[in-house]
Amino acid sequence: MNRFQVGSATDTGRVRSVNQDSLLAEPNRYVVADGMGGHKGGEIASALAVEAVVDFPPTGSLDDVVAMVGSANDRVMDYAIEHPEVRGMGTTLCLLVSLSEDQHLAIANVGDSRLYRKDRQGLHRMTRDHSLVESLVRDGRLTVEEAAVHPQRNILTQALGIDRRLQLDVWEVAPQRGDRFVICSDGLHGELSDDAIDQILDVNLSPQDAANELVLAACEAGGRDNVTVVVVDVVDGDDEPESDTDRVVDSRLGETFQSSLAATAAPERSALVSATATPETVLSDGSSSLPPAVTWRVVVFALAVVVVLVGLLSAVVMVGRSGFSVVTDDNDTIVILQGPEDGFLWFEPTIEERSSLTVQDLLPADQANVRQGQEFGSLSEARLYLDYLSTRTIEGSSP
Repeated sequence: MNRFQVGSATDTGRVRSVNQDSLLAEPNRYVVADGMGGHKGGEIASALAVEAVVDFPPTGSLDDVVAMVGSANDRVMDYAIEHPEVRGMGTTLCLLVSLSEDQHLAIANVGDSRLYRKDRQGLHRMTRDHSLVESLVRDGRLTVEEAAVHPQRNILTQALGIDRRLQLDVWEVAPQRGDRFVICSDGLHGELSDDAIDQILDVNLSPQDAANELVLAACEAGGRDNVTVVVVDVVDGDDEPESDTDRVVDSRLGETFQSSLAATAAPERSALVSATATPETVLSDGSSSLPPAVTWRVVVFALAVVVVLVGLLSAVVMVGRSGFSVVTDDNDTIVILQGPEDGFLWFEPTIEERSSLTVQDLLPADQANVRQGQEFGSLSEARLYLDYLSTRTIEGSSP
């Protein structure tokens, strides 16, 4: 019979004003959920997901775990339908639960919260992030180092609350005495390397001390996001084997859950697309019809003013034409805009490129990302994102 010791900690961090993370550290069910959305939306989404896990009957198989995550997804979506002010909210979900039919544990993940296992061989990352940059890393288009600092590293490809059709990763593992599992939001692994996490786990034998120190270290490293950690130690069970070859009993990556309820359409979004407005700058025509009172000092002053105005105008033009974004036009075609998505002064963004994709061609999570608009610093980055979207179409996805 497995027996566990558990520690947990959470912190708002040094930048955010609200903690939108939620956690669960009850016997045999351990969860971290990282909410996202507008004012209070993410906080509500993560709490609803955790409540759904608490309310779900005992799990005996991976099928039960998939249904558990599906019920959490439905709960978030149902609440958003009933409360339009938080429509569009979502949450990650990463969990570790006991399976009642045997001594095994189940792991499930949606989003970019993570689960690690530490044993005598070191720290092992068990989950994979459902994010844009990790997809590009797996495809060999970004290095791990590039992904760590990529400006779009927060774009998720899966999350609860986006659509009734949900893809998740699930594993069944055989725990051993001495295992230590760490479930965390991206506020931890976004600030600390795996090596730093491993070192803190080494010197803190108590799971509560380990959770406290991990959260403190992430905050001291920058604390740019909410930080949540649950540490689960297996203190009674089978002895740890010499190798990991038999630890993962079953895995289903990209498991698809389809609710019996009708899918909810994402809110429509209007793209700001129009021709660039050309400002009219009135300059002197250089004629000699200056009034007699005009002296050379006045002329010099006037020229200086013109130079300053031209400089300011050039700066405005530079800002008005800077940056690129991937959005939808009025026909739901996916386009690349040049210039700030919401415009700047009299400048409106213009279409730089028009793709052959429509938003309806994409998987639900990507539809939500594109409808919100994704901003990039260069045209090449925007094109890279379009290339990525072309691999994420409904027609090309797994059934």
